[in-house]
Amino acid sequence: MFSYDEFIAKSKLYFGRADAASDDDERAIWQSLGLEFLLRAPLARQSAALLALPEGDSILYAAGVTVPLKSVKSIPTKTVLERLQKLDAQFGADRARQAALVVALRNEELHSSSPGFGAASREEWLPAWMDVVEAVCVFLGLAPEDLVQPELLDEARTYRKTSQGAISGGVKQKLLKGAEFFKGLTADEVLLRKNSIPAGKPLNECPACHQESLVLTLGRGRTQRSEYDEDSGEIRYTILRVVLEAACPVCGLLLHDTAEVVAAGLERLLRFDLSEDRYDGWRDAVGESELQAELDQMLREMAWGEEYGNE
Repeated sequence: MFSYDEFIAKSKLYFGRADAASDDDERAIWQSLGLEFLLRAPLARQSAALLALPEGDSILYAAGVTVPLKSVKSIPTKTVLERLQKLDAQFGADRARQAALVVALRNEELHSSSPGFGAASREEWLPAWMDVVEAVCVFLGLAPEDLVQPELLDEARTYRKTSQGAISGGVKQKLLKGAEFFKGLTADEVLLRKNSIPAGKPLNECPACHQESLVLTLGRGRTQRSEYDEDSGEIRYTILRVVLEAACPVCGLLLHDTAEVVAAGLERLLRFDLSEDRYDGWRDAVGESELQAELDQMLREMAWGEEYGNE
């Protein structure tokens, strides 16, 4: 029920049914269902417990305890997306929102009187579907072509290219507007606006006015990998954070989401390489006199043991 291989196989099966569908509405349902199983695959590969409801028999089943299958239930898609963001360092809030968009249309289609996919053109949601499929496949070490038929991928990528073009056009206008506004500022006004930035905020060079004044809003940091150096006792690790939005108080540039951030030529992910000493701070926890007393006691006990052993 929580098998990685079965989720991949079922996802591939449903994408195949989408390819063979007779109309767009049917095709959309199968594509969204295939995405649902693909989203669960990374959690299943990590641990079946990540997909089981914590209440009742579900978590017992995930741990290998034999229970009636009818009593086993999995977590909702919302929780899947929350956990996937923590499991995959590059699956940010923007990808989660895109997946939620497709899932919401699917739920509206299947669980309400509203048309769902029938009221949304494929140009609207297929780019989001494509982004999420690619993101999950990268994490799993798969190619989208391993799961999805070429015709479906070509259609989604074409719509995405068109969508990205629309976003890029809007961002280009924002950059031009910001650059024009900056030209009318005096040096004192620029300095005053820079000084208004709260200390400690992550900054980047603004692509409109080219000042080091673009304030970034970042998603929660997620550790990508860590390693321990036994010789130095140093722990090194990398944290990735998705740029959610950006604002420049100097020229007034506002990038409202990650898509606009990327369209402005900025990096979607920021990488932080950090390190710490495994033993850093131990002196604060244990005083040197206390540590010396413990060491003296150990040496006395060792000496007594040798003395008694020689009798």
